[in-house]
Amino acid sequence: MWLILILSLLLELGTCAVVDLRVIPDSEDGSTSIFTFKCTVENYDDSRVSSINLYRKVSASGDARVAPRQLVAYISALRPRLPVAASGFERVTLEGQVDFESDPETYLEVTFTDLTSKDLGLYTCEVTVVDKDQKINFPSAEARLASKSVPQEVAEESTVGSSEISSSEETTGAEEETAAAPEEAAAAPPEETTAAPPKETTAAPEET
Repeated sequence: MWLILILSLLLELGTCAVVDLRVIPDSEDGSTSIFTFKCTVENYDDSRVSSINLYRKVSASGDARVAPRQLVAYISALRPRLPVAASGFERVTLEGQVDFESDPETYLEVTFTDLTSKDLGLYTCEVTVVDKDQKINFPSAEARLASKSVPQEVAEESTVGSSEISSSEETTGAEEETAAAPEEAAAAPPEETTAAPPKETTAAPEET
């Protein structure tokens, strides 16, 4: 049986864009290997959504916070505006759309039909939003999928850039991430569906 520890973190930045990530099991008691991660973006009338990206961190040690981040899927505002699965995640089913207005709904929906224990970890929906002053922001929301008993008492605390779940049994914290906002960030992810971050380049030394 799958048991889910979910933290839907709503972050509201200067763009007024609100991101919500929900994990929806195929059965009410969680005894299924089919799960849908749905990320929605709302209240961005004065801004535009450039892309929605779903990432995850999984770790054999059980601490997903220190694991590398993997891109699962994304959708871009650029045509054809269709969701794309990243390399290695071709087995997922995708739905979604990005619109410059708040209506119709802007969302990315990723369904795993055969989740295993290797898929346990922290999932993050990160949205690229460009406000009316052309400033780029990255509001996000997180959810944790775990095959352990859900604590009887779960307290949720929402702050910009960080989140925390605490209980009488354990405390798990979502890592705090700050992202620079380069001009290129407003563009859609590359056509190649790869999870690898861009390589850093250094100038070659001058020949003497």
